[in-house]
Amino acid sequence: WGDNVAGALGRDSGGEPVGTVRSFDGPNVVNGRLYAGTSHVCARTYDRFLCWGRNDFGQASPDSTDDPVLPTTLDLVAIELALGERHTCAIENGTGVVLCWGANDSGQLGDGTEVDRRTPAPVSGLTNATAIVATSNLEGAAGDATCAIVDGGEVWCWGYNREGQLGNPTSDFSAVPLRVVGLPRADAIWAGAT
Repeated sequence: WGDNVAGALGRDSGGEPVGTVRSFDGPNVVNGRLYAGTSHVCARTYDRFLCWGRNDFGQASPDSTDDPVLPTTLDLVAIELALGERHTCAIENGTGVVLCWGANDSGQLGDGTEVDRRTPAPVSGLTNATAIVATSNLEGAAGDATCAIVDGGEVWCWGYNREGQLGNPTSDFSAVPLRVVGLPRADAIWAGAT
């Protein structure tokens, strides 16, 4: 239920808001959790992820240029996802490598560039990740950041940093992961918009 901009509700209702609870148009068996970005969503089923919603940078479906109003299979073997406003990241199963794709104007893909990517690319120098989270700026401007916990509990962040969301003493964005300063071992991580 709610705003259906770019098919964020997973059913074709012409983009109109829906104030009543209804099933989305796809498999109704979710074995795990839902992951929500600003206007795109992914769900874990028994053997894959299904994603739908806003896709102008390939964040919901790297294989398409359209907004997938109906759930589309994400062709990636991952243990965890993080969805920002215009990007998505995943922890690759078995390796802990973080892969990101979508918009990259703030360096939120962590690959050392500001180049948008429609296909998953590894984050520079980050392995053995165990948890990941993404932020988004609700005003639609450059504002995405991403953080991950690596084995051992260190937290590394990259992307937009005007409000200090990367956890270091500057306000400069970073296109590569930076370790959060002064944070003891972390077991879990969450994020707000900034």
